[in-house]
Amino acid sequence: MKKLTGITVVTNGFEVCRQLMNQTQDLYFIGGFVDKRDEACRGKYALQQLKMMHFDVGFFACSGLGEDGVLSGYTDSGSLIVQTALESCDKRVFLCDSSKLFLRRIHAICSLTDVDEVICMEPLPEKLRRMVGINRPEKTEEVR
Repeated sequence: MKKLTGITVVTNGFEVCRQLMNQTQDLYFIGGFVDKRDEACRGKYALQQLKMMHFDVGFFACSGLGEDGVLSGYTDSGSLIVQTALESCDKRVFLCDSSKLFLRRIHAICSLTDVDEVICMEPLPEKLRRMVGINRPEKTEEVR
């Protein structure tokens, strides 16, 4: 992997941290309760750390993107981590692999109307594409 310069990475995932350890100069690991199922930190300590940060651009994923444009997750603690991080982002970029399309999980995170950009392995249906960024200050047309 090419060395990342000029960016600061913040993650609560152990695997992301391991992969980026020597790839970026500035790397923050959000600590807290260790969720062994997905190797990530959760809980009130992680939330407190996120609330003290600001992100120019936040990249995030989830467990499902429903036909109604709702992004959702399996766990309440994981969904709350994403929601809290999104509150501090100037720009929100949703990373979606095609296996998540048209799935609805138990915990709602946000809507496509609340994100600025979507990067997906396959084109989103037109109905979902039109929803991207509607509730954001500056609507971003770019959907890949």
